[in-house]
Amino acid sequence: MVACSYPNFYVANPETAEALACEQAVSLSRELRFFTVIIEGDALVVINKISQPSNGNSEIRAIVQNVQAMGRDFETLSFTHVRRSQNAAAHVLAKIGRSFLVRMVWLEVAPVEVEASVARDRWWVDPPN
Repeated sequence: MVACSYPNFYVANPETAEALACEQAVSLSRELRFFTVIIEGDALVVINKISQPSNGNSEIRAIVQNVQAMGRDFETLSFTHVRRSQNAAAHVLAKIGRSFLVRMVWLEVAPVEVEASVARDRWWVDPPN
């Protein structure tokens, strides 16, 4: 597993920020030579645009096309929508990431705050007996 944070200065809107996050996740997965990847996101509009081929026009069209092109390098690359309440770790990581001016990547570990959030997210999905 990998956690990462990218500085994205001057991003115009939340949809663009979410699309860039997907693009950066795919790029990092390709760089690390992962062949089977599942990317989860809470922005349903972005997940749908990336998951479905479309000739539509939107502000994120170029990003979507780049993600789809990079996706050809994977055996399996899928995008799944998760509710924000089940994806708190991503928001904790985004908050922490604002303090970095360069890309940060954590392999097999994550910042303590993110690990705690992941544990809470897992509890909601699979509560203890």
